[in-house]
Amino acid sequence: QTNVIDQKQDERGNWFAFQQTIFYPQGGGQSADRGWINGYEVRDVQKVGETVWHLLTEKLPPAVEMKLDWNYRYDNMRQHSGQHVLSASFSRLFKLETVSVHLGSENTLIELNTPGITPEQLRSAEEHANWIVAQNIPVQQMWIYREDLTQYNLRRDIRVDDDPIRVIQIGEHDCTGCGGLHVQHTGEIGLIKIIGIEKIRKHIRVQSKIGRPAYEYYTKLNDQAQRLCTLLSMEIDDLSPRVQTLLDEQRELNRQLKTVTEKWLQACADELHTGSSCGFFKIADLTTGEQAGKLSGFWLEKNNKPCFIASGEPAQQLKFTMRS
Repeated sequence: QTNVIDQKQDERGNWFAFQQTIFYPQGGGQSADRGWINGYEVRDVQKVGETVWHLLTEKLPPAVEMKLDWNYRYDNMRQHSGQHVLSASFSRLFKLETVSVHLGSENTLIELNTPGITPEQLRSAEEHANWIVAQNIPVQQMWIYREDLTQYNLRRDIRVDDDPIRVIQIGEHDCTGCGGLHVQHTGEIGLIKIIGIEKIRKHIRVQSKIGRPAYEYYTKLNDQAQRLCTLLSMEIDDLSPRVQTLLDEQRELNRQLKTVTEKWLQACADELHTGSSCGFFKIADLTTGEQAGKLSGFWLEKNNKPCFIASGEPAQQLKFTMRS
């Protein structure tokens, strides 16, 4: 419970500042907290200078009651601590440093200062990160004066002028200046799973899922894999080569179908006759506009007359071709 000390309006709604707040504002790659004030949804939280502003669409009385969406906050805490662990793994194993991060509701993005990375490096970093998680190491939050920072093995330089500086230390694995939200032990993070990479600004951006999103992602993958195994009557280890075989067979069938279809359309064009200056034909067996186009092209090639080709009931495909 707290009181309003300031308020303002803009095109997004009503912004309020309070004597105290339990809401973490957006910043450092981490999204803002969610929750409710007097039962109304908090739509955004931003820090401007030293003031934390809370966005609502409704008006508020002077005295209010805040309630945090704890599940969302805890997901953010697990994700942020997991990002530190994964970044530390890339740094320790391969000297690859994190230059930026984005912590979304489902994916965690880590940009590394390298133009390329191998699948083996990704796998090793993921395994090392999950090993740190399994050790259930304390995640310490410390306030260190700048003059004492040389006593700590910081993973990256401190880029703020604050003094003292908030530092997050995870045993001997990571020590980083950070103002974000974290769990108390690495075991709370849960699963860390790398799901892909992309190239950006001559760097590599690693896409991962951490905590709840990682488990949900695994569950979805497992459900889909089991469904495919049931459809194809095989074990999961045989799934990939079987799918590749099916794709190869499909490409060959498509090639054969294209050859046969063109021969059929050529024969069909040879059988079409008209005594007028142009042809108008309705052919129910045509199934695509591409087939109608090829047929009209074959007919035009042979007769040197414009023609109309229609198919379907009523005509769903119509093609007109002519040669000047």
